[in-house]
Parts: sequence; C-alpha cells; structure tokens
Amino acid sequence: MNLIEDRIRAAARAAADTVAPDSVPPLELPAPRSRRFGRRRRGGRSPGVTWSTWGPRLAPLAAAAVVAAILITVVQVSPPAYQGGPDTVPPTRAAPSTPQGYVASGQVPRFYVQVTVHGAAGKNPAEAVVHATATGAVLAVVPPLAGHTVVRVTAAANDRTFVLEEEPWTAAGRAGTARSTLAILNLTASGRVLGTGALPYTAAGDASLLALAMSADGFRLAFASQPATSRNEPTLTKVTVLKIAGGASRTWSATGDLLGALSWTADGKKLAFNWQSGQSVSARLLDLTSPGGSLLGRSRVSTTLSQEAAQGSTFVSCAAGSLVTPDGTTVVCAARLTPTGSGVPHSASGSGFAEFSAASGTLIRVLGQVKAGTRGWTAMDVLWSDPSGRVLIGAVRRAGRTRVGVISGNRITLLPVSVNPAAPDLGSW
Repeated sequence: MNLIEDRIRAAARAAADTVAPDSVPPLELPAPRSRRFGRRRRGGRSPGVTWSTWGPRLAPLAAAAVVAAILITVVQVSPPAYQGGPDTVPPTRAAPSTPQGYVASGQVPRFYVQVTVHGAAGKNPAEAVVHATATGAVLAVVPPLAGHTVVRVTAAANDRTFVLEEEPWTAAGRAGTARSTLAILNLTASGRVLGTGALPYTAAGDASLLALAMSADGFRLAFASQPATSRNEPTLTKVTVLKIAGGASRTWSATGDLLGALSWTADGKKLAFNWQSGQSVSARLLDLTSPGGSLLGRSRVSTTLSQEAAQGSTFVSCAAGSLVTPDGTTVVCAARLTPTGSGVPHSASGSGFAEFSAASGTLIRVLGQVKAGTRGWTAMDVLWSDPSGRVLIGAVRRAGRTRVGVISGNRITLLPVSVNPAAPDLGSW
C-alpha cells in the first residue's frame, strides 16, 4: 500500500469515528407545513408553525461530506511519493544564474558592508560603505568615529546589524597604538543607515584584535585578541564573548596562534576558530556554554585543515581560514586539491570549497571544484555560508584578479563586488 492510500484510509476512519452508532435516528418524513418557502428573516418563525429538528438527521450527511472533503484534500495537496529508500532526495529547483536571482530568492543576503579607502592609501581614514549585493550599488557611506579609521567589519545573520572595528588615525595615517574601539551600525530594510554608536569596549593596553564575529541574533559579539609580547615570550591568545547591550563577558585563553575568522553556530552555543599548533592547523569548536577558562580545554578539534580525503587519494589543504555553517554540521574552507596517487600528473589537481563534517572531520563534498590548468577560478577564501553550506559566498582568483562570487554546486556566479588592492576588504555579509 502506498502513502496516498494510507492517508486516505486514515482520513476515512477519523471521519467515521465522529458519528456515534446510536446517533442516527430512523427515517421520518416531516409533517406538511403551511409556511411558504422564501427568505428567512433573522431566523424568525411563522406563528403556529413548528420547525423540525434536523441536526440529528444531518449528522450522517455531514460526516460523509467531511470524508469527501478530506479525500479531495489528500489527493490534491499531498506531494507525490518518491520512489527509493530514505536517502532519496526530491528534485529541487535550479540554482539562479544571476546575482539578482540569488537575492530575489532569499538565498543570499541583500546587503554587505565593505571597508573602503578614498584617495591614496594611508592618507585618508577608511569608511564603511553599504552595498546592494545584487547590483553593487552604494546605499550608504558610514564615516568612522572622530579621529579613527575603520579596519574591520562583521555582520549578524539578520542582514541589518554590523559591528565596525576602528583604530586611532592621524593625518600621517594610523596612530602608533593598536587600541581599537567598536561601533555598531544598524540598517533599515532598504539598506539605509538607521543609526550608529560606539560600543562600551576598548582594547586593553596595547592588545590587538585578530578577528570579530557577531552571533546570529546580533545580541553578542565574539573577538580574538593578543596582548603585545616580547620576542622571547609565548603568544597569548584570548577569545572573549560579550553582550552588545552591556553586561558580563567571558574569556577563554591559550598560548598559541589563532588564524583566520571566527564564526558562530545559529543556536549561539558554539564558536569556530582556526588554531595553529606547530605546522598543523585545525578547526576547533568552542563550547560557549562553558564558564570561560582554557581556550583549548573548552574546545574540541573538529577537523584538520590539511588532510587526505577519506574517500580518495586526494590531499585537501585549506588555503585560508574556515567557517562553521550556521547549522553546525559542516566546516567549510577554500581548498587546494592535489592527487597523491603514483603517476597522477600535477595537472589533475585543482581547487574548490571543501566541506568537512563538524562531528567526524571527514570530507563530505567539494563545491565550485575546478581542475588546475583550465580557465577556471582558484578558490581563495570563504566569506559567508547559508545554514547548511549548500550556498556560499567566496573569493576566487584568475589571471591575477580577485573576484567575489556565489558558489552553488559547481557553479560560480560572480557578484558585482569591487576589490580595491589598496584596501583589499572583500565585504561582510
């Protein structure tokens, strides 16, 4: 018996159970009435006329109508039953082929913010510029706080909230100190500036910020920092999470180097970061429900970013930092793919966006895969991921030129993102 038959049978039984066996009276013909048929006014009765009670007599007919309605609904609304086992995937719509299509379908954010330098690099403070993803059009220019220059941007998943990192700036360029301040930027639904303001944070002493990341709901901010040390001192790295509206913060620390970006899971319980130990770089997941303390003790290795793929003799090496997908299932990076089998020519190598299981570290799939020696793009960095990692925004490069595009399957759709070599900020989505 197929799925449709099961649902019809269940619907019929459910409707039949609504009629009690003793609720159906014997058939009786109503007595003749003197009242003429016509419109009934507000439910009134003609004098001397007794109206029969039809509720019990209509119960079987109502039940039959319910059954018919349910059967019609089941047949018309139920999706077709797909053949095959539990792993069978129903057909999906084709991916859009233009930036406008991706934005209109809601698969990528509508806006991004980019750090932009006007004039000669270092001679003017950098600003934050809001762009439309579909067209690249400038929607707003956000100057830095007085006496500062914008150096970094991070975005929340709501596509409306951004945090800017700013450093002191003088006419001669950046000031000698690395003290950073943070400012929040809120946008309207049309991408205009709703408001800006400084956050209650300043880097302690001469500590420098390494990375920023906002939680998906925009209520918390994570940042990695390093205090200045002498050449012979080990490097101490701290990861701090604070509430943007103010309140207590928590800090985890360890000796070593944090590389690349920070990224959150959508539930706000995990924070991903890249950690270098000797020559090995791994993606780790920090448990944000822990009270702080040891950065390595409160996190676990999700995957090693240089490894041989489990399902083949291909060496997979991440070219830059990695991100955890918001659903927490995969870790994504731009990767080099090099065959390791004997007699395999180097021309068989290539690049793409590799996705590893966040639980086991095994390679799941490669998006945007291009073989070396072709006219394709080289994967450089992953900038944004949809909840499952099926649609990415990443940086690619060909013929010495860096571009930004949407990656879905093996298709790369270039976005109208301007990359300024003097300030190579690719944008935050």
